[in-house]
Amino acid sequence: MEKAARETGGIVTCEEHNIMGGFGSAVSEVISERYPVHMRRIGAKDQFGESARDSEIPLLLEKHGMTSIHISNAVKDIRSKKQ
Repeated sequence: MEKAARETGGIVTCEEHNIMGGFGSAVSEVISERYPVHMRRIGAKDQFGESARDSEIPLLLEKHGMTSIHISNAVKDIRSKKQ
C-alpha cells in the first residue's frame, strides 16, 4: 500500500458493503500514519445492507455510488488534487 501511495499520490478503495470499519478504513489507518495521500472510499454509507437478484445488482451499485463511472470519477478527483 505504501508503494502504491508513493507512486500514485492517492488511493481509491471500493467495497460492496458499509465503508465504516471496512477495507477502506483499514487502508486509511495504515496510509495516514506512514505515507499520507488523498484518499476516497467508495461503498455503502452507514446503512443496513440490501440484497438483490443478479439482474438488480446494477441498480444497487448505482444507488450506492459503486459503478465504474463513480470509481473513475473518484480517481479523476484524486488526480486533480495531486496536481
